[in-house]
Amino acid sequence: MLNATTFHASKHLADIDLGPVQECCLFCDSTDQLSVISRLQRDPVVDLMKCASCGVCTASRIPTVDALRNYYGGYYEQAGNAEGGHSKVTFHNTMRFAIHLAKVIRPVLGEGSLTILDFGGGDGTIAKEMAEGLISPVRPSATVTVVEYQDEVVESSEHVTMRHESSLDAVDKQVESFDIIIASAIIEHLPEAKDETERLLCLLKPGGVLYVRTPFVVPIMRLMNSVGLKLDFTFPGHLHDMGQGFWEGYFSQLSASGPYRIVTSQPSIVETTFSEHPARTLFAYLLKSPWLILRSAYPFVGGWEIFVQKS
Repeated sequence: MLNATTFHASKHLADIDLGPVQECCLFCDSTDQLSVISRLQRDPVVDLMKCASCGVCTASRIPTVDALRNYYGGYYEQAGNAEGGHSKVTFHNTMRFAIHLAKVIRPVLGEGSLTILDFGGGDGTIAKEMAEGLISPVRPSATVTVVEYQDEVVESSEHVTMRHESSLDAVDKQVESFDIIIASAIIEHLPEAKDETERLLCLLKPGGVLYVRTPFVVPIMRLMNSVGLKLDFTFPGHLHDMGQGFWEGYFSQLSASGPYRIVTSQPSIVETTFSEHPARTLFAYLLKSPWLILRSAYPFVGGWEIFVQKS
């Protein structure tokens, strides 16, 4: 069995660790268009369900808060041990990711000091490096607020001030207060993903940019199942699977009644590097590359990212 990610592993949950069976889609509330994609575990049964209305895939039973807290106990330390000791982020070569974000965001940003929210951003390394790359005469400084369970963030620098909050509740009163919000590899872990996404949008300033990165592995799972192979979805590490159709549909619907514009929507950046994982990295690039020609007709990309601006 292959894992959908290098940083998570599946765990069997008891009935007491699970909420009730979902009777409707957690994102669009559809009640009659859910179909089983794959069985995530048996006894008690948890299925991966796809909503034909909005395109999201989600677990049929959501873990309890206590079960998730237990699962994520020591999460960064475990990831660090598995990946060579880098214990506070789960992306190889953080500067490469920071440059990737800044390249897309810089052209659509206004002037003035930046306020940045890094939701689920570990120690804030990527957000800080991105902020440093955005500093210029017209953007002389930045403040980065990292929302994360752990309370340790990287140190502030001359131009970038680092802050920490343990949850969105601490920043929720600051409506329309951030120029940039990063939600990288976090939405798929959240039991109340729809509500949390809406809260992030409320925190975004007019003209601000939201970046979201999520796994999109269900098409690959179905392809592998057809030839007798199995891809581990890593439940309860992953609760949702969200690709191009879901995210573009979600924001297109919002744009009909609100001020949102999709800046870029594309297969997600490869999170490993050739120096550390050459075979896995080459496979990821080869898997994503056909999308450049085939676009939405090719779903086997493994992950999705979208940059959205509040107009």
